Formats: sequence, C-alpha cells, structure tokens
Amino acid sequence: MPSAAAKKYEVPSGFTATTDNVALPVEEISSDEHRLWLIRTPTDVNISNLDGMKISLKGGEHAEVQIGDIGYEFTRKEHHNDTQRLSVLLQEEGGEQLTLASGVFCGMATLTKKALCPEIPQAASPSKRPRLDYSAHESARQRFVPFGSDDVVTLSKRHKDKAEKVKKTKKSKK
Repeated sequence: MPSAAAKKYEVPSGFTATTDNVALPVEEISSDEHRLWLIRTPTDVNISNLDGMKISLKGGEHAEVQIGDIGYEFTRKEHHNDTQRLSVLLQEEGGEQLTLASGVFCGMATLTKKALCPEIPQAASPSKRPRLDYSAHESARQRFVPFGSDDVVTLSKRHKDKAEKVKKTKKSKK
C-alpha cells in the first residue's frame, strides 16, 4: 500500500483547490456550473495529507481512507440541513472587500476516524445432545386441560370407547 506522503490530491475538473487564508473569486463560485461543498475533518488531521488522494464515492455515500497508520471513513451527504443555514463570504478579484456568494453549499463531506473494534473469537458451538423423547405412555390420559392451553389432547382408544359408551347410555335413557 503506498504511503500517504506519496499521494497527491487531484482536483476534479471544474473545481478549484484552496488552502487556508486563500479566497476564491466570487465569479467562479456564483456561476451555476460550480458546486460548493463543505468538508469537515477532525482537528488532529493534517489537511496537507489529503493532497493527491483520490476518494471515490461511486459505490455509495461512504468510502474508507487510510492516512498514515490511521483509518478514516469519508461520508458525504447532499443537501444537508447543517449546510443550508451557512453563508459563504468570498473575496472579489483584485479587491479586499468580501461579498456574499449567491450559491449555498450543495452538501457536506465528513472525514471521521474509524473506531478500532477488537476481534471477538467465535464461541465454540455446544455439543449436540440427543433429543429426549417426551411422549406419554399409551395408557396415560390427560385429566384436565392446563390453564391457558388451547390445545385439545385426544384420548387413547380405550378412553374414547368409554366416553362413547357413557354418551350412548345417557341418550337411551331420555
């Protein structure tokens, strides 16, 4: 893997690179063909380490970036609520006066440090115990339905015969 010092930031076509204390001309920003993005980084990140680094977000909203020995996650959000309230002051060409740019930020990109998660060893699977047979003996019968149980247990043949005989005798008496 190439080191962070070997990478150079490439400004995409149609964009202008800036450094601290350098103002962009109003004419460049105010035109409709340019978009303005806010890029947030942690305070311990040296922005010059991003020079020459290509960050591709074609696969989605997130990308992983390695700066030195530390891993970062680069996230972008278009039309973010936090950026809609911000205004951009730009210096006019050849002048000292600042002018409010007509455009707003198109979105915000955030560089955050990835949390190091310790690897958890996979637990050994418990040994497979033989399945116990909980079936009742054929002569066993259910005396009552357990409270809250909606299951109806069928009686064995012997008990069914007795129940039918009792019903038949009651019918004949009437």
